Amino acid sequence: MDSELENPDFESPDVSGDPGRSRAYGPDSSPMIPGWEVVEKGVEIHTLAPKDRPPSDARQALRLRGSADEPGRVRQTIATTVHSSTTVRWVDSPAPTTPHGDPRAQGYSVTVHPVTDPDAGRTTVQYFPVEGPGFKWCEKSITFTPTTDHTALELWTLMDGSTLGAYVTGFMVGNGPGPVPPTPGECGPLRQREVCVRFDADRAYVLRIERNRSACDVPGGQNQVYYLDDMWPDFAVTILRDGKDVAAGKIGFTVSRDGRVDIVFKDQHTVMPDGCTVRRGDGDYNQIIFAWSRRGR
Repeated sequence: MDSELENPDFESPDVSGDPGRSRAYGPDSSPMIPGWEVVEKGVEIHTLAPKDRPPSDARQALRLRGSADEPGRVRQTIATTVHSSTTVRWVDSPAPTTPHGDPRAQGYSVTVHPVTDPDAGRTTVQYFPVEGPGFKWCEKSITFTPTTDHTALELWTLMDGSTLGAYVTGFMVGNGPGPVPPTPGECGPLRQREVCVRFDADRAYVLRIERNRSACDVPGGQNQVYYLDDMWPDFAVTILRDGKDVAAGKIGFTVSRDGRVDIVFKDQHTVMPDGCTVRRGDGDYNQIIFAWSRRGR
């Protein structure tokens, strides 16, 4: 079954008529953002222009910084099923006006923990938005196994400074039947032009696949659904650690009329990062499997 977050796209309140099409919030703001509690310092809700919206077409997003360039933290309590593997998914983008530099400057963390005991069963993962001019939305996720029927979901920035401010929106929660071994269909049902990307690597590393404004980050040992919004080769492939590039390459795809996604190896459309291999999964399921090792580097 699926659980629901309240106000997952930050549609409420509508700030399109506010100065700058945005509104700042702090711990003492009243009224507060529906469904979300600002725990520390400040955050902002922004209305997105149609050209800047993610593939889900969310109209608004939360920026993880306040009007005084201070880092923020928000929290929402979600209903969870004890001992049932749970995944929270969303998309993020860097601030389009932020100068390029240390990718950690817009990094943020996502933490899940039991509401009644924040230190028990706590899971925290760091995320780093894709660098580049303008909005560039990237799918992100965190998977955990709840120990209580109510779990706190928190997002918070990593450092102070004017370069803070990743945008996030489009939150979804999926409750599965519990931990299961990997299977060819482990991303679940796929829609047209979607692929299940798997990254077989140490979990300290992240595979990033991107083209234009569409990107996807896949932590080592995990899977992520990626929508092929543009079929013209080539898609950039980057391996990262702590938000910094470790190796880079590219990959090309084709989609047949019946929806099958294949890798284009000819004419140098696919050139893997040093030490990385890629193959299509067996059968009709559109899974692309990357494998990479640091051995010999």
